[in-house]
Amino acid sequence: MLEHLVEPDHRRVVELNFRICLVYELVSKIRDAISYCAKAISLCKSHIQNLKCSKDASLAGIDGGDASAAEGGSEKSTVEKELEQLTSILPDLEKKENSYRCNLFCFMCLLLYR
Repeated sequence: MLEHLVEPDHRRVVELNFRICLVYELVSKIRDAISYCAKAISLCKSHIQNLKCSKDASLAGIDGGDASAAEGGSEKSTVEKELEQLTSILPDLEKKENSYRCNLFCFMCLLLYR
């Protein structure tokens, strides 16, 4: 439902998918956790790309002497802060997904060798 209210790759949607992932981890549904973690990663990457494009467009407006660029000064810093935040959490999300996959693999191996 949140995806219909905001952009599909909005930061809140990324957070929501990661939280759902953690809930599935708590109830030992690792396959479901993996899918939500993978979705959070995909959305995070998409949002990072969109923020970079937005930042580049903003910088192009400043270089071109665009009058609206002066109004976007605080917006630019907000975009940069969000970009830094998402860029810093992406490796953690990827590590978490890898950990889930390793745990699932180990679990499957245990089942096979019983």
